[in-house]
Amino acid sequence: MVCRWTAAPGPRTAMAATAAHIRVLVGPHNLTANLCIWSETVRPEIAASAYPLAAWFVEAWWRLHYEPLPAPYVAVGRDWRVAHELAATFRGFSWPKVLWCSDGALMQVWAVATPPSRRQAVRYLSDTGGPVALDLADFTAGLDAFMAVVARRLNVCGRDRDALLARWAAVQADRADREACCYRRLEAQLGYGTGQCAPGLMALVRGLVAPMGPAAGELVPAYGKAAGLAIGDLETAVDRAGEGGAPQDPCRGVREAVPRKGWGEQGVLWARGLRRAIGEAARPLDDARLCSLLGITLPQALRLAKPNPRAFLGIPAPGGTYRLLFRAGDRLALRWEWARLYGDFLLPERVRGGWLVGTDLPTWRQKFQTAFAGELLCPAQALTAFLGGSLDAASLADAARHFGVCGEVVRAALDRAGLISPTRHGRATGFPYGAQSGPARPRARRSV
Repeated sequence: MVCRWTAAPGPRTAMAATAAHIRVLVGPHNLTANLCIWSETVRPEIAASAYPLAAWFVEAWWRLHYEPLPAPYVAVGRDWRVAHELAATFRGFSWPKVLWCSDGALMQVWAVATPPSRRQAVRYLSDTGGPVALDLADFTAGLDAFMAVVARRLNVCGRDRDALLARWAAVQADRADREACCYRRLEAQLGYGTGQCAPGLMALVRGLVAPMGPAAGELVPAYGKAAGLAIGDLETAVDRAGEGGAPQDPCRGVREAVPRKGWGEQGVLWARGLRRAIGEAARPLDDARLCSLLGITLPQALRLAKPNPRAFLGIPAPGGTYRLLFRAGDRLALRWEWARLYGDFLLPERVRGGWLVGTDLPTWRQKFQTAFAGELLCPAQALTAFLGGSLDAASLADAARHFGVCGEVVRAALDRAGLISPTRHGRATGFPYGAQSGPARPRARRSV
């Protein structure tokens, strides 16, 4: 974010002191590029006050960093959108339609151009056509630099006692204190702003997630405020994890410990390496073979499928085993979860923690799992050979039956092979959710 300070008429308030020409850049995209309707000129900046922008970033700091997108079946409410959509800044200015949301490793940014039909003086031109990702650490550093610029401006203009500076100092103090940082992170994962979660609820959740490690960052949002605050369901899911499985990693010691590529790309590479290691480079994996990777039998796996939990789990148990829980569903859905959970097991324990977990949240961990499971169950090269160049609907359906996956997995494999364009699911809002989402409860479990 770049600010060029300018003079503003009227009293020397904090808003006036921080009047500026503001430019917001994300990768190659200038999110503030706009067409002024009155002058009919394209400008790279907007004339506004940096104060409300800074105040919004301070208020939403913890949720921007630690609260992921809700699952597809969860209604995205106003409270969530206020913490993640730039338009919530408002304060009398017309801001671009931008969404910020972390997946735990990257800050994802969506920008939507103003429709020509909308009657407003400034029409924003940037449209990312989907998420643009930047490293979360880079986002944090950019935000810190922006706040330092705003703080200096307020000090120079005699506003050194402004409430915004006090709130920003409190955020910095919490970030520097390990215990406070853990508290604020959990609060944000639950879906609450700073100090908004009831102490009793926080105490309950902190006790529940204490043994989970990094898995809490997946499970707490899945059962948090956006999902109806189903903490009791999370306790039940943990209690229902049953018989132990002892998965093994045939590639241990030869696989790179820390992914060099994006998590999705790494999931594909690891799946290919695993297939080579077990001597199954191309053939479909049957149900029993999949279950054996997790160290369980097929009858065990079927017994471990329970109705309607929002996550599937592997909880460490004695002797290198895991107490497992899967979500009840059709055969293809179960195969998908078996493959995903095994992919989660393959992640280095220092990265994933002790618990294995899968949810429907679009976090880096779930992106890795879905990429791994897709290539493990339906290898792109084997699929291409099976189809023999035929991409009609009947051939794709035959391929799905052959590999034991749903049609979406087949299309994703063809996309990896460069044979089709990826499917784009348009939304009325231009963001990864509609103006009105579905009910805040899991759907019936199907294949993906």
